[in-house]
Amino acid sequence: MNRLRRDLVGAAAWAAILPQALAAQPARMPRVLWAAPRGPQDSIRKVFSARGLEDGRNVRLVFETVRRMAQRPEIEANARRFVAGQPDVIVIVGEAAELFEIQRLTRTIPVVFANLNIDPQLVGLVESARRPGGNLTGTFSPWDVLVTKHLGLLLEVKPSMRLVGRLQIKEALEETSAGEAGWVRIWRLQEESVRNAAAASKVELREIVLPGSISAASMARAVRDSRVEGLLVEFAMTKGVFEYLRSCPLPACMYSPESARAGALMAVFDDWDEGLEQAVRMVVRILRGESPASMPVYQVTKYGIAVNLRTARANGIVIPPSVLVQATEVIE
Repeated sequence: MNRLRRDLVGAAAWAAILPQALAAQPARMPRVLWAAPRGPQDSIRKVFSARGLEDGRNVRLVFETVRRMAQRPEIEANARRFVAGQPDVIVIVGEAAELFEIQRLTRTIPVVFANLNIDPQLVGLVESARRPGGNLTGTFSPWDVLVTKHLGLLLEVKPSMRLVGRLQIKEALEETSAGEAGWVRIWRLQEESVRNAAAASKVELREIVLPGSISAASMARAVRDSRVEGLLVEFAMTKGVFEYLRSCPLPACMYSPESARAGALMAVFDDWDEGLEQAVRMVVRILRGESPASMPVYQVTKYGIAVNLRTARANGIVIPPSVLVQATEVIE
C-alpha cells in the first residue's frame, strides 16, 4: 500500500512538472530543403525573412545544388538523399529531373516546384492546376508562351522573316533527349510547343545543331549555309557561339538577360524572381498547416525583354521603337 501511494504521489508530481518542462524545451525548427541549379542563397533567405521566417531562428534552410541534365544515377542519389533527410518541405527549382524521382519516392513530404518551364499537369506532376491533389504544387512558366514571345520579337525586328534558324548545341541536345524519363516528357512537349509556335507565326524552323566546341568562324559559316533570316538560340551557349552572336548580322533572340548583357542582340525571359517569391509563399503556407493538395499551382505572368543596342549598331540591325518600348532592359 505504501508503495502504491508513493507511485501515485510520484505520478502526480510528474504531471505537475511535465507541462513546464515541455514548455521550457524549444520548439522543433522546421527544415526546408532548397534544391536549385543556381541562384544566390542570400536572396532566398531575404524572401523567407520578408514572410517572417529567419534562417537559423525559426526555420532551417538547407541548400542543395542540382545539375540540369544530370545522369540518372546522380538524379536518383540526390532524390534519395533529399527524401531520407525528412525535411518539412522540399523545393525543386527549375527543370531538375529530381522532381520526378522524388514524386516516385514519397507521397507524404510536401514538394514545391519553382519556375518549371512546362505545365505540370501535362507531365503528370499534378492532377490539375486548380487542385493538385497530391503532395506537389508550385510555380511554372509555360514554354509555349515564351517561345511565341521569342518568335514575335524576331518578326517585329524583321517582319519579312520566313525562315528562322533554331540553334542548338549537340551535346546538350543528346543529354536532354536521352535523359531521365520525366525530363524527356518535358523536352518532347517543349519541342511540340516550338513547332506549334512557329506554325502560328507563319515561319519555317530550320534546325542548326552544332558541337559545343565550334569556333565563331565555323559558326558563321554554318549559319550562312543554312540561309536562315534570324536565329532562335536555345541552351547555354559556348564561348565560340557568343563570339559569333556579338558580330551576327541576323536578328537573334536568346533566353536570359545575361546573354544580352554578354553581347547577344536580344533576350526574352520569364520573371524568375516572381516564380521564386510565389514558391516561398507556398512553402510558408505549408509550414503553417496548409496542404499542397489543395494549393493551386501558380503561373508566372511577368516577362522581360533585354536589348543590346551596342550589338545592334555594330551589326547594322535596326531595332524598331515597338521593341524598345517593350524592353525592360536596354544595354547602350
